[in-house]
This record gives sequence, C-alpha cells and structure tokens, in this order.
Amino acid sequence: VGTFLRFLRARNTVVDPTPNPYESSLTGRRGAPVPAVAAIFDRLPPLVQRMAEAKGLAQNQAEIERNARSFRTMLGLVKAMHDAGIPLVAGSDTPAGLTYQRELELYEVAGIPLLDILHIATLGAARVAGLDSELGSIAPGKRADLLPVEGDPARGMSALRRTSLVMR
Repeated sequence: VGTFLRFLRARNTVVDPTPNPYESSLTGRRGAPVPAVAAIFDRLPPLVQRMAEAKGLAQNQAEIERNARSFRTMLGLVKAMHDAGIPLVAGSDTPAGLTYQRELELYEVAGIPLLDILHIATLGAARVAGLDSELGSIAPGKRADLLPVEGDPARGMSALRRTSLVMR
C-alpha cells in the first residue's frame, strides 16, 4: 500500500474513491434499501423505492462476512490516502441529490476527521477544479450556495441530511 500511496502522491493524483456503490454491492441485502438511501427510503416515491432495493452480491453468511471485510479494507484505503496527503474529492456514481451525503458519511466511517471532510466537500473540491478563487468558501465576491442544516456537520456528517433550506 505504501508504494501505491507514494506513487499517487508523486504524481499529484486526485482521487474520488466513491465507496457508496461498493457499499451497496458488498454489504447490501436483497430486498432491503441500498445503504445510501436507507435513511430516506420511506420518503421516496414507490418507483424509486423499487429501484433502490439492494441487489447484494453475498449468497451466504461466509460471503456476507467476507464482503464486509472487503468494504472495511476499502474504507481503510480511503483513510490511508487522506493520511498520506493525497487530495480526495467526494462524488457519487448513484442518483444525484440522494447519495452524496452517504459518500461524506462513509469518509467519516473511514475515520477521516469531520472538518477535513467538510474541506474535501467544499474548498478542497474547488481547489482541485481550479475554482477556489470563486467557489468553495464563503467570502465577499465569491459565488456560493448555502445549505443550512439542522445540526452540526462538524459533529457528524449525518447532519447534512437534515437540510432546512438552500440559498443560491
């Protein structure tokens, strides 16, 4: 792993680990909501609920346990990349607006400090895109979308699920 991390760092590689879809396939259970939308499943329209049922790869208890270990290993690699100073960005390969919060929650599960996750999702992403002079933080002259939430994301990323308003 060390060689791989040094390789990424030496080339200034930016990584979007996207653990969310892997969580669904590795730890999802057939007939249950995919983990990414489990917290909001009851509020989804029936058609979306049917599409948001986990397929799950595991066929038996041994595979369930093996897949859970694999997913923990994946999250460990995400944390190792962060600790090695490899720039991370947060994205999602699943429905926009429904699963991005889960990506950030998974960074928390991986052990990345909460304030670092907020940086990854805001100013860090703007820097990677070369837009940090106009986006990514709240300052005079910058464009911003404000997302007030009920709770404190610096105490847990799940607060981002409790949006009270979006201001543009």
